[in-house]
Amino acid sequence: MTLPLRKLRSTWIYDVHLGTKDCRADYLLHFLSSVDTDNLYLVGDIIDLEKIRTSTLHWPDDPHKVVRTVLAKAENGTNTVYIPGNHDAPMRDYADLNFNKISIEKEYIHTTADNRRFLVSHGDEFDVLLKPGFLSHMVGFDGYNLLLMLSRGLRNLRNWLGYHDHWSLTAAIKQNVKKPGSIY
Repeated sequence: MTLPLRKLRSTWIYDVHLGTKDCRADYLLHFLSSVDTDNLYLVGDIIDLEKIRTSTLHWPDDPHKVVRTVLAKAENGTNTVYIPGNHDAPMRDYADLNFNKISIEKEYIHTTADNRRFLVSHGDEFDVLLKPGFLSHMVGFDGYNLLLMLSRGLRNLRNWLGYHDHWSLTAAIKQNVKKPGSIY
């Protein structure tokens, strides 16, 4: 089913983690195909370079289609800005360069239609959970990957039980860990 294009001034996409088993590139592809946006901000962790580094890359056809769709939007005039996050941090070395009409920046100032200005940043440099020396940082990606595996199993169980709404174990745990008074 083809949806009519929705015209948007600006769109922000972040924490997609293309290259992981838990990425829902099909949802993103559906969204990107349904919008025409003047500004497309890719705000970190779009491609999970950590998975490439650890040789656990999961790259079926949909992530490839997402990349091709973003490149086509940039080629057709969408102002496209890529701001790397913690999972694609090596891309920060290419800040201030353009790649196929995609500007790579460490941060970016977005100006709204009413001339307000906002700093666009992935924000990982401000996340206390990512600071060296904290227990959560030491557990790091292995603990997070375990949570993703458990979340995948829980999602399958919830679907089997008839709960088809979206709920994420990893998001719930991360939200609770960040609450004031936690040990982190």
